[in-house]
Amino acid sequence: MQRKDLILPVAVSSIRETVANVESLKTFNVANGHLQRFLNMVEESKVADEVEFQGHTLHGSLDGTLKRGGVRTSSFQSSKEEAIELCLTGLTERFGNLLSCEAETSQPSSYGVTEVINDLLVFNVDAWPNNMKDLVAFGNDKIERLTNWFRMLIEKAGCNVALIPEEWLSLKVQVNSDFRDKDYESLWQTMLTKMPYKQNYQNVLHLVEILLVLPISAAQCERAVSAQNRIKSNLRVNLGSSTLEDLIRVSAEGPPVSEYDPMPTVDKWFTRNREAGERQRKPMFQRLSKLK
Repeated sequence: MQRKDLILPVAVSSIRETVANVESLKTFNVANGHLQRFLNMVEESKVADEVEFQGHTLHGSLDGTLKRGGVRTSSFQSSKEEAIELCLTGLTERFGNLLSCEAETSQPSSYGVTEVINDLLVFNVDAWPNNMKDLVAFGNDKIERLTNWFRMLIEKAGCNVALIPEEWLSLKVQVNSDFRDKDYESLWQTMLTKMPYKQNYQNVLHLVEILLVLPISAAQCERAVSAQNRIKSNLRVNLGSSTLEDLIRVSAEGPPVSEYDPMPTVDKWFTRNREAGERQRKPMFQRLSKLK
């Protein structure tokens, strides 16, 4: 969830996979995992109700401790299931909207942000039916709702909303025939940048662009705050807002230091644009390109 290139379908798939893996821990232990190795040590222990684990001697039984009156404390299995339920509850509370995205709605009055997220998952190619008859009808209602929801925005961007249903059908057939082997990034990069796709599907691709820029987490914002604290230190308190913003953007979006060539920037800094009336910063400076 911390990746910069994370998009909605991938995020939803990752969350659901995590939930499924956590739920499976109730009945299956991870092969050669920490828990399985611990249980193996308990089984191999030669002393009853005692095991040596990571330098510590543990006492008790996995079935619980017998108390007065014949009552036993919670077994290890019940404690493990309780911990798993706490994890699942936390995931549900944090990602409940994404996990409930399978719910359909056809009532305009109840249409909101959660339903928009649900409908945007129509661009999850992995969920598209392979049968052509089913594919033709797939997602038409969701595309219609998305078009109505974002109509004002995409029309300002030059979208002809009347052509979206026709382009949506053509897009489904094209992707199903020729691009099933591509991942999300490669697929939509091809559709948005290559001819003739970006021309043929230019209107429905407005909705795809919304999906791709939809923020999934605040990780990038947190990185920007960290960059600000690093750049505007006690020694640089006089940095202006514009300069600070530029430096943060370079830090967040710029190339790695190992790939950055500073020579063109240095060359431009020390020279001047006569037409713009700039003064020369170093009168005796010669262009670096001439010195090479």
